[in-house]
Amino acid sequence: MIEQVLLREEEKANLPALILLGASVSMIGFLAARIAFPAEIGMMSVVFGSIPVVYSLTSYFFDEEMERVPGIEEFKVYGSVFIGQAAGFGFLAFQNPSLFRAQRNIIGLTGSATGGPGLVPILVNNLAVAFAVLILAVTIGSAGGFVLSWNASVLGVFFAELMIFNPVTVLTYVPHTVLEISGFIGAGIAGTFISASLSREDLDHEHWRRYTVLIAVCAVLIASGAFLETLQL
Repeated sequence: MIEQVLLREEEKANLPALILLGASVSMIGFLAARIAFPAEIGMMSVVFGSIPVVYSLTSYFFDEEMERVPGIEEFKVYGSVFIGQAAGFGFLAFQNPSLFRAQRNIIGLTGSATGGPGLVPILVNNLAVAFAVLILAVTIGSAGGFVLSWNASVLGVFFAELMIFNPVTVLTYVPHTVLEISGFIGAGIAGTFISASLSREDLDHEHWRRYTVLIAVCAVLIASGAFLETLQL
């Protein structure tokens, strides 16, 4: 039922409702994981929480692709669900930090994954993440919803960790995080639209020009975020 409600609100672009629904599916996923897979709550929360998101976003984007090329409206819809899920997972992680081992391991590896506090390593790492999101969404259209849920859980757990151990620093992470996450969201949107276009053999030149522009904008957002992150470090 909740996936139908999500789809309805996505079609209406009801952003406050989508934020609330995003938070709700995170908590429902957590409860389902706690009952069914108590040993792997962190990962299984994302799996269960992503199921309604995968269905609704795939249906929404495939329907939108038939009517027009992607724009700000789709970004708002995708972003609102993401914000809701990140808030939901963040709240859960703040209350139960030890249950989100998978996300905490990812956060703990961030420093080594980027290779150090330099612009180039951070930029390369973040562009690689965006490229992975793009390719997953292109090859498996429904994967965009799972990638969104996973990234939302990692971000939510990350901010929960900051609130627990060093709440003063939370605001300093917001500017570059917003830019980087916006780039990842844009990559997911572009990939899902490209997947829809390919499945329909829609090779309209205007569509592909807009997809290229969207991917370029994502790269600029991620580069800007990496630059701000370097200044912070």
